[in-house]
Amino acid sequence: TMIGPLSLSMYVPAVPIMTQEIAGGSVSSMQGTVAAYSLSYGLMHLPAGAISDLHGRWPILRFGVVLYLVASCVTPLVTCTSQLAALRALQGAGAAAVSITALASVADLFETQADRQIAVSYTIIARQSASFIAPPRGRAHTRSARLAVGARPLPRARRGRGACKHVAPCTAPGGA
Repeated sequence: TMIGPLSLSMYVPAVPIMTQEIAGGSVSSMQGTVAAYSLSYGLMHLPAGAISDLHGRWPILRFGVVLYLVASCVTPLVTCTSQLAALRALQGAGAAAVSITALASVADLFETQADRQIAVSYTIIARQSASFIAPPRGRAHTRSARLAVGARPLPRARRGRGACKHVAPCTAPGGA
């Protein structure tokens, strides 16, 4: 259940560096990636919970993990912030499916209301502790990633509105 807050809180310390490396200094573009994750994470709790009630916890949990992992694996291949925002939205949806399904699974394990409340409380405490643990870890990972990439510097973004790292700006397929 910690995947949602952990993913957001570890990401935020890297935003200033990614603003320079991916967004060409456009702070608003990078803020859009944070908003995409947060919005998707927040909106997907209700549908994921309802679907897990209908079809069982395990399929929704697996779907959320796979969605989150696939989006995470594709993220290093992005060429602009709009692609990054789309992948962050997918990560948020996956994290929400995992988070709500795991919480419901914990509640399902206990028969009495009192035991259920205690177990869910401890689960929520563990989830929220990620918000305190993640920022220093995110900063450390950002530093080590920059050192690892030092041999192969990231391409610089073009300056300007909606600029991408490479030749062509992000557009919808067949769109302008």
